[in-house]
Amino acid sequence: MFARCRALIFYLLICLFARQTILVLGQVPIDGFCARYSGKDVNVTRFMGEWYEVARVPASNLSCVKTSLGVDAQQDIVNVNTSFSYAREKPFITYNMIGAVSVPNLAPLDLYNFSYTLENSVLPYTSYKLVATDYDDISFICGYQNTSGTTETFGFVLQRDPIIRSQNTSNFIAILGMSMIVQGSSCPGYTPTPSSPDSGSTLSFSLYLLLALISLHLLRK
Repeated sequence: MFARCRALIFYLLICLFARQTILVLGQVPIDGFCARYSGKDVNVTRFMGEWYEVARVPASNLSCVKTSLGVDAQQDIVNVNTSFSYAREKPFITYNMIGAVSVPNLAPLDLYNFSYTLENSVLPYTSYKLVATDYDDISFICGYQNTSGTTETFGFVLQRDPIIRSQNTSNFIAILGMSMIVQGSSCPGYTPTPSSPDSGSTLSFSLYLLLALISLHLLRK
């Protein structure tokens, strides 16, 4: 309980001083930031389904990024299907990448390593570390351009909804200095979902804790 209260206090400090202090990953480089956290002890089955990428750092030239995850329990494999468009192409053209991750006994891993196939070309292996998720709304993931999780670090935010409807989520993205990914009506095959009012508490506790740790790090510098 004490740790939870302390984390929320740090988050409130961020909110109070956000207008006076710009907290971005320029101050906390993404490679150092991701190195601080191990992979979350995730429920693999609950994490399955559709996710939309809404923000990334460093910035990319991609738009309309959607990933569908499905379990093949008999082979202990998670199938990954990611569709995207290049931001420079108007109207957007959809490209599809497919991959498969070996997850023995569907038990959580620190790093999930796999290679995508795009238009009959096999892309280099990439590894992903799930840092925080609430399963139902939002997740934060660190990625690396190798299998050991050591080089060319990037980070991105996934949502179940392609549209950011929560001010808390927008604040989280802004504090981390992330670039927005185009989603919504301009994307091929977009289907609107019913909007819901911002409850003010969309971020899960694990993401609040990330914000608290960032603020603590900056206060110590």
